[in-house]
Amino acid sequence: MLRTHAHALATTSAVASTRARRPRAFGTRPATPLAFLSSPAQVVSDVATAVLKTPLVLKRYTAVRCDVDLAFDGALTGKVNGVKIRGERWSSPRELTCESISFDVGACELDIGAALSMQGIKLVREAKGHANLVFDSRDFGNFLAHPLFLASSRLVGVGGSMFTFDKSTAHVSADGCLEYTGTWARDGVTRAIRMFPGENGSGAASLRVQSQTPNDDALERALEVFFTTLVIDLEGTELLYRDMTIDRTRERVRFNLDVTVKRFPSPNLQF
Repeated sequence: MLRTHAHALATTSAVASTRARRPRAFGTRPATPLAFLSSPAQVVSDVATAVLKTPLVLKRYTAVRCDVDLAFDGALTGKVNGVKIRGERWSSPRELTCESISFDVGACELDIGAALSMQGIKLVREAKGHANLVFDSRDFGNFLAHPLFLASSRLVGVGGSMFTFDKSTAHVSADGCLEYTGTWARDGVTRAIRMFPGENGSGAASLRVQSQTPNDDALERALEVFFTTLVIDLEGTELLYRDMTIDRTRERVRFNLDVTVKRFPSPNLQF
């Protein structure tokens, strides 16, 4: 969902371009050839998990785990059947937060040499997959105010005009919707907005917007298109909204996203 592109797959590159002469960011010794040959998938998984845990990527977390499924000849070729990343209560340096996160990416190709030398995980061939992020009300507000989301909203606009979201009003409602207020630059009017999961399918059908301002069809349609076509781009790792579900009892929203990893971002990217 978000160019709002949660970062987790992209973050595995946070140390990818660190030169060998610099101190190791996560204080782990390079994998030995013997350890790599005896359990290559475990070695690569441990490296990726260590990278995710660095302060460059996560300021706080409760749980972090990356599992890399190497192909039969993966120890020699870098071919990977898939990558799974799981986490709980993540917080980035710039306060992009979530209650839980899950990324599943299919076949790709990694630079095994970089993994052995503890330089991080470098992608040789792009991969596709899916992800989901679970937000409470605070997380949703942080998302609406995050620089990556704001940059995308300024670039695309809502119906061609900027819509300023009010973080303090973001709420996951027990009524089964997301609530927030915002001001549309087209007319300068502040609206209360409710956003519901769609019935089925993709695109605008996967999300329904209801403005509390009468006869506001134009903004409602514009916000639907904005969210369902919004791409969060982490310098080559793209997250695109697919659909969402709301847990009314716990007041949580789960965003389901499509993922394309063309390349990992530079370690200087702050998210």
